[in-house]
Amino acid sequence: SVLLVGSQTGAVTDFEGDFEIQADPGVHSLKITFISYNPLEIGNIEVTAGKVTVLDNIQMTEFTSDLETVTISAEAIRTTEA
Repeated sequence: SVLLVGSQTGAVTDFEGDFEIQADPGVHSLKITFISYNPLEIGNIEVTAGKVTVLDNIQMTEFTSDLETVTISAEAIRTTEA
């Protein structure tokens, strides 16, 4: 998802990662998030009235973390009735 920082304005990307956001003229920042990737904030995006601002080649880095070992154990209890 893509959020215009400091506002309630956001968008969801399509399969190719393309998105559109309507923003007032000025300098803005975007916060981009996606499952399994580190959040990315892009600042100093200048928006000019009447023009389309294109951000090319946005690249996110994969989120990596060290997982701890998980141990699963089970015990079967059998009872017999007389």
